[in-house]
Amino acid sequence: MHSYRRMKIEGQLQREDHVKAFRLDRRKADGWFLILSIGYGLTILPRLWSNGADRPLFYGMAAAWVCVPLCWIIERRWIPRKLRKRPEPDTPQEFEINADGIVIGGAEGTQPVSWLRLHKYKIGTDLVLLYRYGGENLIFPYRWFTPEQKDEFEGYLRKEIGDPAR
Repeated sequence: MHSYRRMKIEGQLQREDHVKAFRLDRRKADGWFLILSIGYGLTILPRLWSNGADRPLFYGMAAAWVCVPLCWIIERRWIPRKLRKRPEPDTPQEFEINADGIVIGGAEGTQPVSWLRLHKYKIGTDLVLLYRYGGENLIFPYRWFTPEQKDEFEGYLRKEIGDPAR
């Protein structure tokens, strides 16, 4: 158990915070998807120049090669658009960061989140995204922190969870 100075922050999430968190969460998956898509495309290209023995199979594979990236593009555009159309999402919340974890306080009451319930985090340009076991991810925009608090918070995360996920 590390000793911490108790830190209190407060803020209200905005629609754009959810969009940025979605993009940060999907960043690694996008690269893998591109690699797999190119690899799959390379496997069907030789069939294009073959003598045509398996044409029905080729047409199915080619349709899948076109549909899968199309679905990916739709998802990348559709989900952020849906997030932006939501009503202003959240009420103001207070967070207390201490040796036991993070205590989330709001209009509904308080909810403690132990450091043991957090298994990874990602650091973006505008926010930190914390991943909970079996729960919603926690979003901490940097605008909620002073520069000293931001550095201290990232230090807590490194001590308790480890290095940030990529």
